[in-house]
Amino acid sequence: MWRRLLPLVLSAVFALAGCRGRPDHPVLTTLRSPPPPGVVAAERAPEPGPPQEGMLARSMLFLGWQDVETPLRYLASRTTPLTAEPRMVQLRRIERAVLRRYRRGGPVGGLIRNVIAVGFSAQLPIPPQVLADLLLDPDFEREALDADRFETIGFEFDVAGASRRRARVELLRRGQSPFRFDLRFTSLTERWDLPDGSVIMRHDPYPDPPPEHVTLYRGATWIVPVGTGSRLTEFVVMGTDITVPFFLRGFLRGQSVNVFRIRAIRIWRRAHELARQRPHDAGRPPRHR
Repeated sequence: MWRRLLPLVLSAVFALAGCRGRPDHPVLTTLRSPPPPGVVAAERAPEPGPPQEGMLARSMLFLGWQDVETPLRYLASRTTPLTAEPRMVQLRRIERAVLRRYRRGGPVGGLIRNVIAVGFSAQLPIPPQVLADLLLDPDFEREALDADRFETIGFEFDVAGASRRRARVELLRRGQSPFRFDLRFTSLTERWDLPDGSVIMRHDPYPDPPPEHVTLYRGATWIVPVGTGSRLTEFVVMGTDITVPFFLRGFLRGQSVNVFRIRAIRIWRRAHELARQRPHDAGRPPRHR
């Protein structure tokens, strides 16, 4: 399959490269509105907007990240219905692959001693763009993760159909006494709104400001329209340099998995709240810039 897909991918890459000189291309478009105080924004977008839709668009967004398609499709095949809370799935094969690949250190520095890879897929009663806005709302994410801090700190670009932003996340005093740790990291999220109504997002680690204990944070989000609602499929990989006694490893892993399980349930509940508030347009929240 990938041999047949490769010529299409390469042709799309060359087509995108050839568009960079056009003055009306998104790559040369400034931000639609100024960022809030304290947020640094690039004057020009370094990347063009979404080139295609479907699998080709996902392969373009996730270039350089091996085999994102398999876990997304695996999770999508286990989608929970609209009336059921999401079920968290642990992706052990990804964890083993990450430990093998980064045995000498993570992409933002530091060893990766522990990894969790978890994901879920759920049907939700709000459209993809509304749901994507919710997932990029720092106030909601701070609440959903029980984070001490979740703040947008910068934009690489924000143009029609595409954006890339940085967020600083802090989860403080996590663990079991006397083994408590402060987890701080920066994530870089790129979002593409595609012509078929779906939304895809890629979450990567960012080295500045430097992370504390979180030596890998990476994820993929795939939202497709289903009737008047959506199917949300997402997985996250998180690695740390933390070492604890063997008898605490299972407990700390369970705590970490539970953070993302609760987040998934809170997404589901908030989506239902938005749908009840304004059933015709699902009460679309304003974009948090």
